[in-house]
Amino acid sequence: FSPKHIIFPQTPIIEFLQSQPQPFRVFAEEVIPINLLMPYNLSRIEGYDAVYSIRFAKYLSVLNSSNVNADPMGRYGIVNNIDSNLLNIANAKYILAVKKDGKILKKFEKPYFQPVFEDKTVVVLKNLKTSPRAEMFYDWEISKDDTETLTRLIDPNFLITKKIILEKDPELTKNSGESTI
Repeated sequence: FSPKHIIFPQTPIIEFLQSQPQPFRVFAEEVIPINLLMPYNLSRIEGYDAVYSIRFAKYLSVLNSSNVNADPMGRYGIVNNIDSNLLNIANAKYILAVKKDGKILKKFEKPYFQPVFEDKTVVVLKNLKTSPRAEMFYDWEISKDDTETLTRLIDPNFLITKKIILEKDPELTKNSGESTI
């Protein structure tokens, strides 16, 4: 029975994020509770009571733990490992960090997190390592199962910006820049 603008107010941070070219995802940890970006048409990788596949639940679990044997996440899918390559390939382009005593926490002080906007209590950091939501790849490798795929994706030597992992052979010939059937 309350007006929408009272429940979901426009703030400088929300306005900044809404003004950015979509699609992208936001990591908002302590700043905005999970699921409360939906009314603003902003995407997050996390979700409460989220309807996602068991594979994605496993993905979130491995993202957080860097352990391919971790149990899948439950109905409360959170992210707490901001250093994971899995966060980068999930298109988490903006990271929201609370300022305490005028500064962001040390864990957000990374060379690949660039401050792009701030208000009195929050800094918006652009993740310079994030991948686009969709991209063309000309190199790939075939994986036999999800465990092998996740093992490769969390390997710091795997070039996530240059190669993808497929479940089955696409029966294409690899060339330097384009693939042909």
